[in-house]
Amino acid sequence: MSVGVKWVILVILLLAVGACGCRKSGGGSTVSEPAKAEPEVPFVKTKEFVAPRGRGGKADNPPCIRRGMEEVMLLAKAFATQQKQPSYAILGNDTATSPMAVEDPRRAQGLSILMSGVEEELKGAGPQAAKALEGQTYASCTTLAFLLPKNATQGLVAVSAGAADGTLQPCNLTQDGYMRCQAGQAAWVSFHENRYLVMTFKNWADDLDRPVKIEITP
Repeated sequence: MSVGVKWVILVILLLAVGACGCRKSGGGSTVSEPAKAEPEVPFVKTKEFVAPRGRGGKADNPPCIRRGMEEVMLLAKAFATQQKQPSYAILGNDTATSPMAVEDPRRAQGLSILMSGVEEELKGAGPQAAKALEGQTYASCTTLAFLLPKNATQGLVAVSAGAADGTLQPCNLTQDGYMRCQAGQAAWVSFHENRYLVMTFKNWADDLDRPVKIEITP
């Protein structure tokens, strides 16, 4: 069985007294306008996808080909504070490309996902950029942002990744801030802030597109 990480979410309700949206009736009295209820966003408990192969060679845990996709803490905090979230517009160390960003899961039915595969990125970058990136090792990365339930106080996240024989194996080996996968050449990193859980899965196997399964138990 896959073993995951637990989170603790402290929910603090801030009640602010301020100007309410009021309107005058015909008799001069004021009537408060009813507050608009926040629309319900579904909670996504399970997600399965296929992570494209990387270009890791003999490297151990190389960086994502789109620079910054491992920085899950920055993204989670940006969502939680409703600040501008980062976009990813650099391949490798300094090769500019079209920017991509992860959508706020509040606006994406509880889950948003951004996938960046090494092969597709190199094809789209053009011959000059691909040549500049030649000889470097990278992981294909998939970033997922989940919106947790309002009443969640703790939970369990379990991730499995496919091995060469096609079987799903757990990712439960902690090392250097990552959860390594028993299948080898794959790992994930995560961070949660308030109701946001952001995870990036890395696959740097040269010849293996991996099935991945994520299960969240609040």
